[in-house]
Amino acid sequence: MTGRVPPSLLTPECLHDILTNVTLSLPVGYELLMGTQYGNLPWYYRSAKVALLADLNSFLLVMSFPLTAVNRNYELYRVVVFRHQHYPTELFVAKCERL
Repeated sequence: MTGRVPPSLLTPECLHDILTNVTLSLPVGYELLMGTQYGNLPWYYRSAKVALLADLNSFLLVMSFPLTAVNRNYELYRVVVFRHQHYPTELFVAKCERL
């Protein structure tokens, strides 16, 4: 079973503690994408991927958080693709804009 974790199941204080522990155990050169500030917790509730693994005796909640490399810079672009029918082939036209 996969999905998102609701704040009623994992309180903001608990999520903050988890993020802090994850940050302390990451290898050199990696960090959480949004840091561990309380203001970023809503983003983690939306973006964290969660899986529930269970057997007859127990269950395990597995959370996946986005990471980034410290020494990398990114530029974000939004790409919108338009499908265009062109005889005899099909053509895809893309509009790219910098965010």
